[in-house]
Amino acid sequence: MVAAEAPKWTDVVSAFASTVSALLAIAAAIAAFLAARAAWRTYQVQAADKHKELASKFGLWFDSDTGEVVYINTSVQPVHDVHVVSSRQNPREDDTQSLVMLGTLPPGEDPQVLEEASASVRAQVDEILRAIHEAHHRDEEPVQVGSYGAFTSSMELTVYFVDANGIHWRRAANGTLSEIDEHTRNKALNKAELYVGEEIFEIFEIDGRSNS
Repeated sequence: MVAAEAPKWTDVVSAFASTVSALLAIAAAIAAFLAARAAWRTYQVQAADKHKELASKFGLWFDSDTGEVVYINTSVQPVHDVHVVSSRQNPREDDTQSLVMLGTLPPGEDPQVLEEASASVRAQVDEILRAIHEAHHRDEEPVQVGSYGAFTSSMELTVYFVDANGIHWRRAANGTLSEIDEHTRNKALNKAELYVGEEIFEIFEIDGRSNS
């Protein structure tokens, strides 16, 4: 019986080199995959930022110190179909939401006061305070009101608008910006009452949907 010939050292080295080459190829493929995935995620983040670019430059808030609603739009494009819904934090069951339609707001570097929206919030505060005082006179459960300034500081604004690309957005009272569809916007707006003058509200419907 002839003994098996021992492998030559050159064969061993060749096999080892092949194994190392295969491992390096696998490592390179993994590295390429991870790099591609990181690049894709970066692209997605950049695309999302670009998508929000116009909307993110528009903001609107209520200054409780002055009792004014203020907006700023540092984009080069106006925002359109602006609707502002005001309510108070932790609302009571009988509280209403006030709606103001502002139309198109132009760009600008400095904050601008919105007189109609400011009047709406002040009228809403007066309406809520009047209801509270009437409840006191009816000997219902007493409510601690505090100062007028403290009460106005509890008011929250949610703004709905359309950017120059035709995308619908909602900026919540806490500043969070969310893309929404038109149906969602209309459903939210139909829950509010339209401000049409000092202390006057009327039921408002958008797109034929009732607010019931």
